[in-house]
Amino acid sequence: MGWVEYNAVQYVLKENSGHEITTDATNPSLWTARRRWNGSGPCGMRAYDLGKDFVAYAHRSGAYIFRGDKPVWVSKDIPITWRSINWAYQHTIWVQVDDETKEIRFGVPLGQATTPSHILKLNFEESENLDPPVHSSIYSRGKFIASAASRKWSIDTIAANSCARVERTLQNVPNDGSFDSQTAISQLLFASSNADGAVAGVLPGVFADLTPTQSVGIDSVYETVPPGELLKVTQLGGVQAQSGGSGAIGVTVIAKNNKATADGGINTAATEKKLKDLIAPDIGYKAQASGQGERYRVRFSNNQVPGAWFDLHLCVIWARPVFQARAK
Repeated sequence: MGWVEYNAVQYVLKENSGHEITTDATNPSLWTARRRWNGSGPCGMRAYDLGKDFVAYAHRSGAYIFRGDKPVWVSKDIPITWRSINWAYQHTIWVQVDDETKEIRFGVPLGQATTPSHILKLNFEESENLDPPVHSSIYSRGKFIASAASRKWSIDTIAANSCARVERTLQNVPNDGSFDSQTAISQLLFASSNADGAVAGVLPGVFADLTPTQSVGIDSVYETVPPGELLKVTQLGGVQAQSGGSGAIGVTVIAKNNKATADGGINTAATEKKLKDLIAPDIGYKAQASGQGERYRVRFSNNQVPGAWFDLHLCVIWARPVFQARAK
């Protein structure tokens, strides 16, 4: 599927294995191959990319990074979403490592799509080792502990057949401070097969899809998971949050979901309570709520309003356990 040079070593990437190549400067017939790993490899000709510190690739079993030892599985956090990729069209999948933004992008066809319809984005800004978001140890007594210094997955509803970071200096850039200075010399561009032939770029600080005729909102949703104490039946008291951003952000409390959906998507919940909007930026948010249920968690959404965005710093759910009396 491909050939890369990583840390001065040549590697051949096959669909289910990787091989180290020892070259000979004078006679190619003397080159030798040694298998370094087995069981995974790029699922297509564009399903891998070389970054500054690792090789990333997509396989049916998951997303992997390779640092010279053995490939490390880094998509354990999104198993449902990864399984929902249309693997009959795995040859269309592409991978792009962006060392500037510390992100790995996987362009994949989800559901019944036959071309890449979404981007599964892996951010490693807080952890260049791509550590998992939760861990356990002998000190945690079997409990899982969340860590902020970890990899973070998100899903972008961007349909693109390829992605590249292009080094070029833009002309006629506004000098009033409204334009991102880094983007003026380096741009992240997406290409598609749309009839308009347009190449779309990401502009930091712009929170809408800009077209020649209108501004379209970008759907942004963040949903917490219920901590261990809220997996049991509890009495809801309220929600507290701290967030930056712009615009009115919708806040919803959700309880007990019995339907499995794709990771990162909008869950179909049995109970939803709409609270007052969070008016950003940087204000203390408190909202009372009542109800009895289990698996309480909070969902924040910009309701796909152009220009509305949020940067969540803190979220607290106030609840107390409910203990039902048992007959002797």
